[in-house]
Amino acid sequence: MENVIITQFGAPDAPDCNPEEARFTIIPAPLEYSVCYMEGTRHGPQAILDASSQIELYDEELDCSPIDVGVYTRPALDYRGLDHATALKVSGDAVREVLLRKQIPLTLGGEHSLSAPLIATVHEQYPDLTVVHIDAHGDLRNEYEGTTLSHASIERRVVDMGIPLLEIGIRSFSAEEAEFMKTKVMRLRDQYGKLLHGNLPSRRQPQPAAWSPAKDPSTNTLKRPNYPKKQLQHKAISISVSSQGG
Repeated sequence: MENVIITQFGAPDAPDCNPEEARFTIIPAPLEYSVCYMEGTRHGPQAILDASSQIELYDEELDCSPIDVGVYTRPALDYRGLDHATALKVSGDAVREVLLRKQIPLTLGGEHSLSAPLIATVHEQYPDLTVVHIDAHGDLRNEYEGTTLSHASIERRVVDMGIPLLEIGIRSFSAEEAEFMKTKVMRLRDQYGKLLHGNLPSRRQPQPAAWSPAKDPSTNTLKRPNYPKKQLQHKAISISVSSQGG
């Protein structure tokens, strides 16, 4: 079978969508600057698009095909020749363009340092934003390997922005992060701990480490297993319903 590069999420079965009329715009962002264990995050966006060609677009729980609301996949961001800080700015600018069209951006990374400029950009338009971070790692170090832009520091930057942060599934962090968590971060813990209450979220940034096995080749760090995917899905639905219902 001939290899075909998928450029639109859900192709070939997904309906055509005009980029100006889309409700959602997918931004492939193959960022890879601060990985510290395994390389390859730059291949993530295309791998997701390729895999999307093999999934059914109908959702049994919703009894519809959500993609019918209008989903456009823009060309991947080009980071060639850019330093880390400039690449992050380019990423934030791409999200801003989508928001200015009154659309919802969905970004496919790429390493986790990608999230900081995207969150900052969304926060400009939605000052009451709360971030939900679903991951194995706290990512709350002030800096890591000499840079505050590291994937291991992304949630610290969120707190620095004054944005409420809720972390789910976190079970791997440093002593520095543990101390910081005591006063600065809301945590919804799994069977290893307890539920800590706080404001409900309005923006999710799930990471594969939250549900992956002890060593997942698609992520760049090690962790022990946590949420089954179905359990994680139910938690996301519960959070969404609770936040809408007050």
